[in-house]
Amino acid sequence: ISLWDQRGSEVIAGNLLVIPIEESLIYVQPIYLRAEGGKIPELKRVIVAHENKIAMEETLDLALNKIFNSSVETTTENNNDVIDETTVVPDNSLIEQANDLYNSAIEAQKNGDWTTYGTKIEELGEVINQLSEE
Repeated sequence: ISLWDQRGSEVIAGNLLVIPIEESLIYVQPIYLRAEGGKIPELKRVIVAHENKIAMEETLDLALNKIFNSSVETTTENNNDVIDETTVVPDNSLIEQANDLYNSAIEAQKNGDWTTYGTKIEELGEVINQLSEE
């Protein structure tokens, strides 16, 4: 982040979203980069934290996938340095739905539509709750 925040550009930390899930919380924060003289910042990364896991990825769906897709099994066969990775993949439709709800909430926030923002955040919490159950 400090490398992005140098001459000619500015790093902007977006609003931190705290979403309750059952007995825990999930934290989501976008990171934007705005060019000097530019008016519209560009989304560069999304940071997601849940319990003791943190992910910083280019999109919300990638970050959620990294957080909730933590069981990777690695085996080496016959010392040939061949690695077979078996990954449990969560339902992609739920990840896409979470990404769409997040984007809708951010858009409502930009427009000052706090009722829609609150509704979208509640729906996002429900989808993330479903993801955590998988």
